[in-house]
Amino acid sequence: MKLSYPLLKESIKDHRLRWLTFCLIGLGFLILYIATFPAIQKSSADYDKLVSTLPKGVISAFNITTGPQTLMGYLASKHFGFTWPLMLIMLTVSYSSYAIAQGVQDKTLTFLLSLPISRKNIYLTRLVGGIFGVLLFVVFSQLLVIPLAGIFGYDLKVSEALLIGLLGLTFGLSVLGIGLLASAITNDPRKSTAAISGVLLISYVLYLIASLEANLDKLKYLSVFHYFNPGKVILTGRLDSADILVLLGVFILSSLIGVRYFSKKDIPM
Repeated sequence: MKLSYPLLKESIKDHRLRWLTFCLIGLGFLILYIATFPAIQKSSADYDKLVSTLPKGVISAFNITTGPQTLMGYLASKHFGFTWPLMLIMLTVSYSSYAIAQGVQDKTLTFLLSLPISRKNIYLTRLVGGIFGVLLFVVFSQLLVIPLAGIFGYDLKVSEALLIGLLGLTFGLSVLGIGLLASAITNDPRKSTAAISGVLLISYVLYLIASLEANLDKLKYLSVFHYFNPGKVILTGRLDSADILVLLGVFILSSLIGVRYFSKKDIPM
């Protein structure tokens, strides 16, 4: 099965404004956090005292790292651990709902299906387009921390930035896979958005419950948020291969199910 490059080019063109907007917002937050780091660094002792009063489950649930003496440790708590995944989810949900469900509603897919293009090819094109958008967002909102740290005069472990970028990419792919699957199942972008948001909300609630209730700790393994932990990368200096494999597994499995379902579903003409 060959990828339709004209269709992919059109998809990227249709979504370029959305991706550019999110990339610039992500970059803006990154610059903001880097610029405010000196003030936070001066009050690190007070920060540690505040964190020490929080329950361990809350610290785990919100990816809080103690003693933000390093730039990456601070960003792992403030930007990469909370603001960034929220923006990524908004980006992938908006893209996924439009990519399939909106096309069914406005008859765009009906036109495409009248052409000599297979449904698998259409789905694969939308998937690759989404991967491109996620990768672009990761570069602008995560990996640009490397040159920005140099501009602001901070010491930075490039390996930590690259590892967190890889973790962010795999997390983004997992959310993208789930999003396109929900979009393929529904024929209404609003229902698709609600379905994706609902699945991710349930996933996050399970993660919170597991973090706050020791006897329900096993529930964390059912949440994709458990496998996205930038703070752990900073503390250990490495990526947990199990986290990467699970996130990639979610992406691959949801993509395969999505392709199969979309190939067989009835699309209203």
